[in-house]
Amino acid sequence: MTILTGAVSFDYLYVMRSLFIILFSLGIFQGPLMAQKLRKSKLEKIIASQPGFQGAQVAVAVQRLGESKLRAQRQESHYMTPASNTKLLTFLAVHSQLPALPVLTYAVDSLQQTHFQATGYPVLLHPFYPDDQALSFLNTQNQLIYHRAVQQIPRLGPGWSWDDFSYYYSAPPSAFPIYGNVTQLIRTETNSLEVTPTFPTRPVTDAPYAAKRMEFENQFTFNLEKIALRDSLYRPFLPSDSLFAQLLGEAIGQKVTYVEEPYVGVMDTLFVNNPKTIYQALLQDSDNLVAESLMLMVGQKLTDTLSVNKGIAAMQTKWASWLPDPLEWVDGSGVSRYNMVTPRTLVAVLQKIHQQLGLSGIARYLPQGGHSGTLKAYNFGPGLTVYAKTGTLRHNHNLSGYFQGKKGHWYAFSVMVNHYTAPTAEIRQGIAAILKACYAKL
Repeated sequence: MTILTGAVSFDYLYVMRSLFIILFSLGIFQGPLMAQKLRKSKLEKIIASQPGFQGAQVAVAVQRLGESKLRAQRQESHYMTPASNTKLLTFLAVHSQLPALPVLTYAVDSLQQTHFQATGYPVLLHPFYPDDQALSFLNTQNQLIYHRAVQQIPRLGPGWSWDDFSYYYSAPPSAFPIYGNVTQLIRTETNSLEVTPTFPTRPVTDAPYAAKRMEFENQFTFNLEKIALRDSLYRPFLPSDSLFAQLLGEAIGQKVTYVEEPYVGVMDTLFVNNPKTIYQALLQDSDNLVAESLMLMVGQKLTDTLSVNKGIAAMQTKWASWLPDPLEWVDGSGVSRYNMVTPRTLVAVLQKIHQQLGLSGIARYLPQGGHSGTLKAYNFGPGLTVYAKTGTLRHNHNLSGYFQGKKGHWYAFSVMVNHYTAPTAEIRQGIAAILKACYAKL
């Protein structure tokens, strides 16, 4: 046995140390125990360099798909306002609990009368997501009788802004939305106003707005001078079960009888043939009514009540064992500022979504960076592929989803920026800079 001493041993150790450093830099020793990470100092430097991030709260979590440890992190356990990132919770809830989305439940009695009830199905006669499945079915039935389903649906969700009631994104949820619970107003060549579905309208020549509904009535005022020719405006109406029966009857040309009591007896279920349109409305267009409707479906499935609150409570119980942090979750859409969630919790949700959908499903439903949906405004540069969901309220912007690293691995990520005062374009630029750095390193 030879023992190296003196200068020889020093040279030997120096050579071995240098060789180890070279091999490590080449990635030969970088297995699971030496996983590549974006250093906190590097992440802090990127954040400090972004003008839009100055004075803002910035929280980050990045995790390779299938792993449990984070590869990049900053304030990952801090609670943030998720805005429409809440829709990722809604999607996981409905996709895990409802393998097939219900359109309606129905039963045909001995007199060949069709009794039917609502399931929360949101796209009957919708102006943007038309789905003929429900309408085709109802058109083939005789003597339709619509029963009020068991429901708990407030006009506004917790923490919603009451003065947004006249905007499309605040269309109130209902048991069976029709026309997306909005009326379409179009200025014609004859300077008249087409209204679909029809509600009372009144011109107000000096109004500072184009069109607006009275807060507690389905009456609309408008200023024709502020509506461009053939322009379409969409204003929410106040829904009810009786109004639904009336509007449906007008649409199909036959009377629909409304009964205030739920149907007593066994009912069959008509299911959605292809949920792609509804899920893309949720995740790509970030439609709030669709989101609330899907959580109503979850509530009905798990508690026999069309209720967002009950659906959320049931899901929180089901998810308690794997959520990194408890959820402050109050609606399906993320409109409420009462929602709070941590970045590492959103990453855990994204891991579950990937387990259910795979990468092909993620690409099918989520918008792609720079190409579709709410990610069109993002510029991630060449090479970086991103599928993600935005979430925006005033002074809050978040991006959570998936990206492919330079080495080919896929990652779940959440970058949440709250309480900023800069233009949102600068926040997008800063989030893109973080993802570019993750892409290059991972």
